[in-house]
Amino acid sequence: MSTTLRIHPAIGISRVGNSPDYIIAPETSAGMPPIAGSTVSGGLPIKPGTETQTITDQDLRDSDGRLKPHAQRFRIFAYAEAPSSYPYEGAVTEVCIGSTVDGKTVEAITWQVHMANKKANNWIIPENPSDNTDWNNGVGGMAHYANGQTPNVRNGVFGKSTYPVDLNSADWGDGTDPSEVDMSDPVRLTKLVIDAGPKTISTGQAGRVEFDSGACSYIAADGSIATVDYPQLWPADNFSQLFTPNNSSLGTMGGMETDDQGRLLVIGSPGYAAAWQVGENNPGGSVDQPPAWQPGTEGEPFAPPALNQPFPLWSDIDNDGWLDDAGDGPVTAVLQFSDGSSRVIDVPAWCICADPAYAPQVRNVVSIWDEVYNTWLRAPELQLDSNIYDTTTQQYNTKYQASFEQDVWTMFRAAHLQMFTTDLNATAIGAHQRVNDISASDDPATYLNVKNFIRNPNTGAGNDLEVGSPLMPLSLGDTGSSFLTVTHTQYFFLDQWSAGEYNDDKEQLTAGELLDKNVLTNLLGGRFSPGIDLTFIVRDPYLYNRDWSAPAVGTFRIGGKALDYASATTAPFLGVGYTPNRTVENPVEPGDLCKFMALPWHTDYNSCATHLPSPNPQPGANAAINAPNTTLFWSWPAQRPVSVYTYEDYAANGNAFFAEQRFSVRGTGTQWLPDNPDPEYSVGAESVGRFQDRLNIVTRWFDIGIVLQGPAIEGFTGSNSDMFLEVKSLLEGPSDWSQPWPIQTTDKVFPEPSEPGENG
Repeated sequence: MSTTLRIHPAIGISRVGNSPDYIIAPETSAGMPPIAGSTVSGGLPIKPGTETQTITDQDLRDSDGRLKPHAQRFRIFAYAEAPSSYPYEGAVTEVCIGSTVDGKTVEAITWQVHMANKKANNWIIPENPSDNTDWNNGVGGMAHYANGQTPNVRNGVFGKSTYPVDLNSADWGDGTDPSEVDMSDPVRLTKLVIDAGPKTISTGQAGRVEFDSGACSYIAADGSIATVDYPQLWPADNFSQLFTPNNSSLGTMGGMETDDQGRLLVIGSPGYAAAWQVGENNPGGSVDQPPAWQPGTEGEPFAPPALNQPFPLWSDIDNDGWLDDAGDGPVTAVLQFSDGSSRVIDVPAWCICADPAYAPQVRNVVSIWDEVYNTWLRAPELQLDSNIYDTTTQQYNTKYQASFEQDVWTMFRAAHLQMFTTDLNATAIGAHQRVNDISASDDPATYLNVKNFIRNPNTGAGNDLEVGSPLMPLSLGDTGSSFLTVTHTQYFFLDQWSAGEYNDDKEQLTAGELLDKNVLTNLLGGRFSPGIDLTFIVRDPYLYNRDWSAPAVGTFRIGGKALDYASATTAPFLGVGYTPNRTVENPVEPGDLCKFMALPWHTDYNSCATHLPSPNPQPGANAAINAPNTTLFWSWPAQRPVSVYTYEDYAANGNAFFAEQRFSVRGTGTQWLPDNPDPEYSVGAESVGRFQDRLNIVTRWFDIGIVLQGPAIEGFTGSNSDMFLEVKSLLEGPSDWSQPWPIQTTDKVFPEPSEPGENG
């Protein structure tokens, strides 16, 4: 029997950046204790050309000030015995150039990556609550795909000669329904999809292979490398008049290189967006009338754009007429041996290109790992570990001992770290610090009554809609749920800790599985509305390859579709692809993961600073509530910093803590401009900390600063190494003041203070 080979991480994340240089995506877990020889917490990116050497703030931007993208590093691991359970307990070794596999020496490795973007030909992201529930009793997300249904589609009027009066209506006035738009129409699949096609790169091959219009090739079943005249799809080929705010027609989706060990580096795209002109997407290039309404505006009238002008950015998440260059797709490889033979790794990994990591070491209370792990434990189709959760009885094992550091303290650590990306008041900061200081040797009853302070996910969808504080997390929830909850499995681990059923075990995963986990812990979990890195689809057991106990497969792998590249002769090659919440085989194509994210990603990032809950608690819903909630809460405080402590303020204050925070998104174009022009007396607390014109985030996202731990900042001094400060922001100009929480919609907005306590 041949040695089992797998590519790790199973799901990898590259990140956008407008520099041609790159840094390597983190391989340690955000906020967690450092690896041996390091003085900083996990989550820092890695210097190119090194194994584990982490970056400093001087590595974030190139000499021209451009933000470097993240490159996901993929590796191949050999399993000594055929793995059939999780976690694997046998011997694991990395396969590099010169390694021996089943008595053969690896002479070269060829990698294949296929990146695509299907955002413009996908369903919208509904923001209204749904009465349907998914298998995990959630609201929104999966529920909108229940019972064979789907939401309305983006670019629903594409190819029509006239625009309907109301795109939100069930009747468009021409006998068609928005839910009946044929997404499989070859015209839509050709013009609304960006598809770089399959690309290969071999070790020893100089330079970078771009995911651009260059030649395509793929790994054939016999291990040979075959060229193909693949029908690539690029916006500039399909739209003659593109509006390109960054002077880019989206002609590349990133690229890839190999290192001297034979590993693959998938480099994030430039992070740009573009729009076509109103009228160009219709027969004859014109329409009888421009749109008077747009989806996502909740019934509010919208000023129609003029013909032959770029589509406006009228929505935070669903912008018709727009494209961006973020994509996703499968990653596979073939080993070439010195005896002339080869071996194909049949089961691919997957790479997703996501937003920048503006606070890579700040941990999310609920990460994608927590969401994926919860799904794999609880879904009957997956049944990851019956020692923790029995899918037959639908019960957790109350005798299971949780690991304090890996299962419990991660939540405490995340709560503490978010003081550096939200403007908590002094009382809250103290409470979060005390939680961070809990150790495995402490008596749980001394520190925290879980049931009193942690929002319970077991009470059902939309639980505790009326209560924001003191229940934790203090973040907004998924669509249709006012506040965020930890996952069912996280809450179970907290319960076990509270009951004394825990231990002090450290991480025991083998190298490949640890890489899988660490990458996913660095990504944002719920709130999925839609999210930043991935979204609600990670809760769908049919997203994954469910044959995970097969040695060649393993856990947490996307259920990719086998693509016959030899048949790729005419466009379009890719179809509609994966649909959520379908209990049938539903193979995933390139572009099927990112298509559920915001279009373009920039506008969603910009908007999700602070918001009122939705649904918003109303009078009478709870006896303790006498008025509607007016308190603002955060959307994604770890992945989308709202307020930050800056290193500039720290240094100017004599290398001492500067108590005032600034908005992460600040400066020219971000100030709230009310009817009353006097900035000393204006109300707009819900609208600050973001660009007021959505187009500005498309052209300025790469100027936002990055939050790093003090020891990773050159010149940092001080006794408190557990301090996280913003560096390298290029945003300048007037701004608003970041006020300590709780913040009300009725709060006044003041100019940014120039000295500590000026507005206090």
